[in-house]
Amino acid sequence: MNRRTFMMKNRLDQLCVDGVNYSVQPDNEIWYTTIDNNKSDAAAILTGYGVDNDIKILEHVFENGIWKVKADRPIVYIPGNYIRTATNIVSISLPGRVIRLGPWSMGNSRHIQETPNLRTVILSSVPKLFHSDFPPFQMGDLDIYIPKEGLEEFTSKEISKNPSNRVHEWGNPEPQLNIVDPYARQTLERLYNGKMSMANVLRITTLNSTFSSPQLRTFEELKYFTNVTSMYRTFSPCINLGGTITVPARVKSVSVVCFFQTQLEGIEFLAQDFKWSAMCIRQCKNLRWVKIHSVEPPQKIDTNQLKFDFDIGNDTWKLYVPDASVEKYKSDNNFSNLGERIRPMSEFKE
Repeated sequence: MNRRTFMMKNRLDQLCVDGVNYSVQPDNEIWYTTIDNNKSDAAAILTGYGVDNDIKILEHVFENGIWKVKADRPIVYIPGNYIRTATNIVSISLPGRVIRLGPWSMGNSRHIQETPNLRTVILSSVPKLFHSDFPPFQMGDLDIYIPKEGLEEFTSKEISKNPSNRVHEWGNPEPQLNIVDPYARQTLERLYNGKMSMANVLRITTLNSTFSSPQLRTFEELKYFTNVTSMYRTFSPCINLGGTITVPARVKSVSVVCFFQTQLEGIEFLAQDFKWSAMCIRQCKNLRWVKIHSVEPPQKIDTNQLKFDFDIGNDTWKLYVPDASVEKYKSDNNFSNLGERIRPMSEFKE
């Protein structure tokens, strides 16, 4: 196979390798080429230790001269030993939401039984997490393509320790999450050591004691923090935080005073079967509604007798739940006192 890597004329946002435009690669697909045009099963192994083991491969197909591994969700984690034994792979491109490369991944050795033909690796984001003792790209003599303006970050992290690898910039800079509130943006950049690129956002799994200042006025961007699984004192206190907030679907633990002394008007919980602590919403006097999407009433972390609405700050807000679950919530001990303020989601008119 001819090895031709070049930037398309007059389109510096596009990278072509052997005629394939990698700029349009979806977040749920891995693309690769092989020396013999045969499939490599190793490219479709995305489960293992410390990764998303619920991910499913929908298709592994050959389209327009390239193999594509298509998953049922965005691919974020690359497991250890990924393509360590993939004798026919020549080039491989990872999608833009990948934040972690597992140990000994992306080519460990050019031994004839491992990955002897790999020459090109294309990244649409700079990985944030990897094992420093067992870094990726160990095999060497690779052309590694990273997003424009990502060279300093890639080099400083020492992701590629083999000096024979060649690192090139291509395309556009990593997309940044536009955080409107200046205080929120500055706080997150300080806490997480860098700009809030989407890849950086996705590496965050907890939001504990994050904001505690009257300077915070809005944070609707919480909905983009889709890998967060637990929240504790996240907005505590934030006396000028207004508007609405959506808590992402992976958040399974909403602990004490997550929302304390705010001006929020609405809070939405997307997760199924999450757990909450008494006073997770406290002294939010402007609250008009809470939406909970869980079909089953979410259970309380604590063993006390306090209800969900204890010390929320007003007794006029409404709880919107799935239409078929209204009676379940009304009969649940933690929500029953709300009575007719428990409303079907279909009535929500905001």
